[in-house]
Amino acid sequence: MITLREARESLAARGVIVSRSNFVRLARTGHIPGAELTDTLVGQVWLVPADVIANFQPPGRGWPKGKPRKVASAKSPAKRARKRAA
Repeated sequence: MITLREARESLAARGVIVSRSNFVRLARTGHIPGAELTDTLVGQVWLVPADVIANFQPPGRGWPKGKPRKVASAKSPAKRARKRAA
């Protein structure tokens, strides 16, 4: 097991740049299998299996393909009329 800082340095050496906050978010949401938050004398530390980092690729950016977006509902004519009257 290696610390979050060592994992980020290992990824940076491969050219994969992940910010600390994004790395923690990925660990919390399960995108980094085996990552665990442990208590130490100086506070909490994320530990990550070294073999997971060797094969890690961050998830792609943007909206997932095939996932529908929420569409804003159109205002009803009655709401528009009240707004104009005000």
